[in-house]
Amino acid sequence: MGATEPTVHPSAPRQSAEAPKPGSVRSPVGNLKRRPHAKVLVVGGGINGVGTFRDLALQGVDVALVERGDYCQGASGASSHMIHGGIRYLENGEFRLVRESVVERNRLLRIAPHYVKPLQTTIPIFSTFSGVLAAPLRFLTHKQQGKPKERGAFLIKLGLSLYDSFSRAGGTVPRHRFLDHKRALAELPALRPDVKYTATYFDASVHNPERLTLDVLQDGELAGRTGAAPGQGDTARASNYVSLQSMTSRPNPGTGRGSTVRLRDELTGDEFDFTADVIVNTTGAWVDLTNQAMGSTSSFMGGTKARTSCWTTPPCSRPAAAGRSSSSTRMAGSS
Repeated sequence: MGATEPTVHPSAPRQSAEAPKPGSVRSPVGNLKRRPHAKVLVVGGGINGVGTFRDLALQGVDVALVERGDYCQGASGASSHMIHGGIRYLENGEFRLVRESVVERNRLLRIAPHYVKPLQTTIPIFSTFSGVLAAPLRFLTHKQQGKPKERGAFLIKLGLSLYDSFSRAGGTVPRHRFLDHKRALAELPALRPDVKYTATYFDASVHNPERLTLDVLQDGELAGRTGAAPGQGDTARASNYVSLQSMTSRPNPGTGRGSTVRLRDELTGDEFDFTADVIVNTTGAWVDLTNQAMGSTSSFMGGTKARTSCWTTPPCSRPAAAGRSSSSTRMAGSS
């Protein structure tokens, strides 16, 4: 999340958007209009866009961000609320991605402990060597060969040991632990009686992703105010309810560089031009639509062949889960 690690402080609640009075200009929009240029324009105010905004601001880059609705209103606010270290990437050999995810998870646990908490997760295991023959082929080809195989204790133990190794530097959560059949049922008696082992590891979860996103945004805005050269003004400006309408190749008249985008204040309908040397599209599921508005056709988003299963823990089962992640604990009678 950036080169420096200031503690992320709880943000004050922000009021919901209200239409300004006729003829008035919202302060964030006014900041963009008064100096309609930035080195980098970030389009999209989810956690990826806001994190990019903050990272650039901490490096002293002149950056602006626009979001067509509320900050964190899309996938960032409707996520699984997990801050995971990328354990599922291990079996495809994506070790660099796993390390990057673990580092970010540990950093969030350290600088935002009021939002990000350790999440204890238990995996029930019903075989010892299942999946061992299929695993090397999947590792080499990154493809599932035939019907998915249940992962046995050997593979899970190997994977969690590798996962722990990525947490050695700056690790903030305990290492994984294995329990045999007897000790597993003693600790979690509501598990199916045919369970052979349980593997327990820790990731993290965030229960207020919107507030975390606002704190990251405010951290970037503060960096732009305090790090700007005298007379330069804010070098990190952001406004929600501003959408990108179109883009032309016309450069900034002062520098001769960059492109010009047409921005629209969604609350007043007012439109204005803004130039940037670099435009970063962080609009998530709307990435193709944003690219289309900028005159570039893409097809990054599409359907998925994956099957997603979701378990919810009814109130009567929560004590049996013992505070663990209910999506990974198979209780008696569950599927």
